[in-house]
Amino acid sequence: MSLHEMWRTAAADNPEARAYLAGYERERFRARAAAAVTAVRQAPAPPPDETDTGPLFAFEFELRPGASLVWKLAEDPHQRTDLYRMLASVHPQQYRPALVRSLVDLAFRLEEEGDAQAAVAQLDEALEQARQLTGPDGDTTVARCLYERSRMALGLHGFDEALRGLREAATLPAPDLEVVTACARMRSTILDPYIALAVHEGKRTEAMSLLTEYTEVLRGLSEQDSTELPALARALNSLGGLRFEDDEAAGRAAVVEAVAIRRELVKADPGTHLPGLAAALNNLGFLSLRQRDLATARTSLAEAVSIRRGLAAEAFHDHGTTLLRSLNNLVFVLFDEGPTRQSELLDATAQARATAERLAADDVGARPDVAMALLHFAQARLLSGRELDEAAAAVDRLLSAYGAEASAIGVLPQATAMRDLLATR
Repeated sequence: MSLHEMWRTAAADNPEARAYLAGYERERFRARAAAAVTAVRQAPAPPPDETDTGPLFAFEFELRPGASLVWKLAEDPHQRTDLYRMLASVHPQQYRPALVRSLVDLAFRLEEEGDAQAAVAQLDEALEQARQLTGPDGDTTVARCLYERSRMALGLHGFDEALRGLREAATLPAPDLEVVTACARMRSTILDPYIALAVHEGKRTEAMSLLTEYTEVLRGLSEQDSTELPALARALNSLGGLRFEDDEAAGRAAVVEAVAIRRELVKADPGTHLPGLAAALNNLGFLSLRQRDLATARTSLAEAVSIRRGLAAEAFHDHGTTLLRSLNNLVFVLFDEGPTRQSELLDATAQARATAERLAADDVGARPDVAMALLHFAQARLLSGRELDEAAAAVDRLLSAYGAEASAIGVLPQATAMRDLLATR
């Protein structure tokens, strides 16, 4: 049965359908009637009727649109969409919203059937129609279409195209918070692996741009949903290191904010959030060291070491490497603070060496940190004039087992010179 036959069948016993059919056919034949209408308008006006109170069209009838009738006429989404296209071509203001909904519904059906290409095409048409909507719901409808198109296009066209749609949605003043939140969540999900890839490939400028966008998205989400705060703190902690290279104050401020967020999170759930707090404190200590704020560097790193020592005591395999990293950073600070910190330096380097030896057998990725810990251990003892045999043993192990790592991190000449010096003692 054709669409026109379906429509006429429904009109046979449905006044609402008959009214819509009559309206459609009037519009359809309007061009043919143009000459007749012109002739009527040019004819002399009839004498006024004393009982006439004005033209009938001046009265406003508040009739509810019968869009739902189309859903009864055509259960198949393809036929239903065609019906709405026909109606929207005649009465766009009245039927365009329903056409958009029908196109989105058809896209869902096509997606379920495995035809992603056709589904995205329907959403493209839905977007074209939605952009012509007026009124307060227009932006929300466009945002919803952009969300669905980005979701479906993700597997078909990749991250870039999906992100373009979500970024556009973020610029719309859509009043529907649910739609805005859904777009933001998807945007953050897509950005996350992009950032990791940029960092891994050493694309610092790109990584910083993506992280900045990611942080802004998460900040907006966290204002509505506090469960997004851990992700925001993670983003800020990473962003701080990248920003620091161009703007030290902005970079440090990002990490300070990450520390503040994680301190609040720890109050509610220390078991979950203590590792994150230690990571932020480690970064704050490192950046403070680079700014020569040694007091803040020492207190931040000492707290990070304390937290990570406790975590490593329960699960060394998970936290041993990060403990060694914070110990190495703390040792840098203690070296810079000079002789007044000698006792603390000897203790910290002893802890770092013990941690390094324990890690050496298990964690290949920790080898650069192990090499640095052995070097620091020997340096601290050479400066103090104590335990020189232990210092020589540490340097020998460094050169024999970690020579490649020592070369990679630029300390091989120091280690070689220290071995020669200790050999003449």
